[in-house]
Amino acid sequence: QVVMNLGSSHEATREFARALLKSKSEGAETIPMLRAVAEIEGLSVSRKTSHLEAAEEWIADAKTDPKLKAEYLRAQIVSKDFERLEARLPKQQKESVFKQIKEHSAGLELREIAKQKGVSIADFAKFTPESFEHEWSRFPKEGKKATLGSPDTETNRSGNEAQREVTFKKPFLTGKTQVTQMLYALVMEENPSRFKDGPGSVEVTINGKKIQMRPNHPVEFVTHDEATEFCRRYSGLMKNGIKYQLPSEAHTEYVSRAGTTTQYPFSDSESNLPQHAWYSANANGSTHPVAELKPNALGLYDTQGNVWEWQRDWYTGDTSKLPKEDPEGASSGSLRVIRGGSWLSVAQYLRSAYRFNYGAPGYRHDSLGFRLEGTPE
Repeated sequence: QVVMNLGSSHEATREFARALLKSKSEGAETIPMLRAVAEIEGLSVSRKTSHLEAAEEWIADAKTDPKLKAEYLRAQIVSKDFERLEARLPKQQKESVFKQIKEHSAGLELREIAKQKGVSIADFAKFTPESFEHEWSRFPKEGKKATLGSPDTETNRSGNEAQREVTFKKPFLTGKTQVTQMLYALVMEENPSRFKDGPGSVEVTINGKKIQMRPNHPVEFVTHDEATEFCRRYSGLMKNGIKYQLPSEAHTEYVSRAGTTTQYPFSDSESNLPQHAWYSANANGSTHPVAELKPNALGLYDTQGNVWEWQRDWYTGDTSKLPKEDPEGASSGSLRVIRGGSWLSVAQYLRSAYRFNYGAPGYRHDSLGFRLEGTPE
């Protein structure tokens, strides 16, 4: 938001962004993005030029840290000025900068896919950048031990939450947000969501089809089969050596907990839940745009609430019998697992260990969506 507002045509908006930049937020000095923006804004003031002109000069300077350039351009991927800025990269840095962007974002590939499908720059700019970003979970050779499930003493515990220790060895990436209506429509060229109308609703043309959506709300009313098909098509479009699929519920709990063993990813108390999750107490009967609330310790948004997330696992009531290393769910069954809770859920369903055998693969509901996982092919 600071990046975009510094480039605004309105002086009051630019002044507000400068004030934000100068504020001493907790840990702000360590965020590469703010370091990059601060350097550019300093150049803008000293040169008495616009933020965009200063950014061009800053990017063109071969002495500027490529890591900071990657951070800044990652936020600009949805901007109409991206090509103008990217063109100023020194040739010797371009490959390195793009590699660093792709480590955390699918934005470069999606921008190209959007062009191929006739999506205007103005419509592509409706994406929130976080919605196509991801975080990797990588482990040492000996693996990473983690505790899943809940202890017998946990409040509101269910009988299918056997506490167990598992080991993760294979790397995987997790989407920073739940799949949005915009991303789903870009791939599938349709939007099944119930919450496509209302504040923020727009019509976007994709491959000649006019599709109504609230771009950054999570897609919902989607079946397990449809979510799986989305993953298959997304993998085919990306062509980046990564297989995209629905998450395993073991991976989902691992990244949701982010190293914690408490009821919720931040404490045993529900008191902080409204800062992190949209649920029955604060959602007002609807989904909300992704990445509006605080992320967890891994930088993932809405791991609790907003929409339930389909898992690739078949449901089993006894997880203690599942593999201890890189665990997958049952090999067959009639019901799929969902995790995380939704805008409709009470707090106990947002506990990190809560598991729900919600429905058959063809079931759909307006509280049910999904998140992407990826593994190297």
